[in-house]
Amino acid sequence: MALLLFLSGCGVTQKNVIFHAQNGDYVIRAEIADTETEWERGLMYRKKLEEKHGMLFIYPDEAVRSFWMKDTLIPLDMIFIDGTGKIMNIASNVQPCKTDPCEIYKSSTAAKYVVEIAAGESAKHGITADNFVEFK
Repeated sequence: MALLLFLSGCGVTQKNVIFHAQNGDYVIRAEIADTETEWERGLMYRKKLEEKHGMLFIYPDEAVRSFWMKDTLIPLDMIFIDGTGKIMNIASNVQPCKTDPCEIYKSSTAAKYVVEIAAGESAKHGITADNFVEFK
């Protein structure tokens, strides 16, 4: 019983990500990845990602960010965001890696944040480069 109580208190840290998009505001609930271990694992081995859910990668500085889809089972949109909350670029409908080496997807300029959502959500909700994002 004590173990169950302990585990019930251990939750994944989450934040709302608000995209100020062409079609109006779009809000998702994102798991936070803010350690090296979490950055490396990302959404690997997940069999699905619900709409309005994703992962927010938070880095201590702005730099060109590189991502790949090794051991990722679901297609994603990768949204690269600078320190002011401006979307720099989006890698849309990125497919799972099936060959080695995997393709690398990079931010067009320095990014402090990256948000991964289900493939197609960016286009569906009018999320584009130069839109702004808030985290709450």
